[in-house]
Amino acid sequence: MGDGQRPSERITEEVTSWPGVTAGPGRRGEFAFKVGHREIGHLHGDHAAHFGFPKSVWQSLFDAGRIDYHPVFPGRPGFGARRIET
Repeated sequence: MGDGQRPSERITEEVTSWPGVTAGPGRRGEFAFKVGHREIGHLHGDHAAHFGFPKSVWQSLFDAGRIDYHPVFPGRPGFGARRIET
């Protein structure tokens, strides 16, 4: 990343710019993003991002190879996982 930001910092900057989104430590060591009390996604350092999507959006991203199943919910659309590589 040419701007010197770590991937997690860049993602946090973007996601917290969305209306109503807050960020902070989650219950299981992850860094969580919430709207009110509802978690919309989380990061595991600079290694993995897990976000929830409406099922039709999830399916489109999955079909395009942009996300995979969340490891806690294998075979269940809705919460997607993506390894952070760049």
